[in-house]
Amino acid sequence: FPEVPLPAPHSPNQRSYLGLDDLQSFTIKQVSGRVVLVEILNVLCPHCRKQTKPYNQLYRMIEADPETRGQIKLLGVAVANSDEAIEDFVDIYGVTFPVVSDRTFKLHRALRAGPTPFSVYVLRDKPGDSGVVADTHLGVDNDMDELFSYLKDLLNTKSSEFSALRQEDKPTTE
Repeated sequence: FPEVPLPAPHSPNQRSYLGLDDLQSFTIKQVSGRVVLVEILNVLCPHCRKQTKPYNQLYRMIEADPETRGQIKLLGVAVANSDEAIEDFVDIYGVTFPVVSDRTFKLHRALRAGPTPFSVYVLRDKPGDSGVVADTHLGVDNDMDELFSYLKDLLNTKSSEFSALRQEDKPTTE
């Protein structure tokens, strides 16, 4: 997963949830937990707005389960949006997970992401690892029971399983 600095959330509760100290910026490498669901969104996108309700449900499911609480984190990354627009989005849609700005598209470009919403499931063997992209999802995802089950399964997976797949997919030169 690309090591692109993002602005740290202003809220002490959100920084604590992500396992961040009083930093001005952070990378996914610094987020606590083994699995990080990074939701690339835009606050003006109607599909991103629709995704907030299911992801709020997913956040509650993760936090209610002792096996997943602290191990799976959700992070919204709003491309091209100001802090004020993000705050309005969070307030209007009651977003329960942290949302930070990627106003200049640095992470978006590094991921080669396209339209929003775009979910990236990052798996790390231990906090402090950069992590690998285990999977992605483009568009609204409404089946939170299935997604929750998948994220739980990722907790029992080693990132090397995904790294090995990437090595197998590389073309050989002869």
